[in-house]
Amino acid sequence: MHLEDKQSAVIILLSDMWLFTDVTDYVKYLKLAVAVAIIRSRPGSMTGQQYAEQLCARYQQTQLSWKQEADRLKQQLNVVLQQKSVFGLFSLVGYEVQATIRVIL
Repeated sequence: MHLEDKQSAVIILLSDMWLFTDVTDYVKYLKLAVAVAIIRSRPGSMTGQQYAEQLCARYQQTQLSWKQEADRLKQQLNVVLQQKSVFGLFSLVGYEVQATIRVIL
């Protein structure tokens, strides 16, 4: 798809916005437009099904890596909070605690 085609597609998309009275209809229209754009951008060496499967696998891998990162950060936060509460107990008892909380990234 050429740049002129993409620009005209955007202009048509924006000019057709007024046709939709319901937001859900507009969202469906946008999803369809995105799907068509994705299908048109597939490499010539792949079928549509292969390209869709590749995109799906890439999306799932990205989601998995974000979930793993979130879990790692939650664990790190729990360690820091536990250390904070332990140091807080020492200060309540009257001990001076000088410690550095090191967060390993």
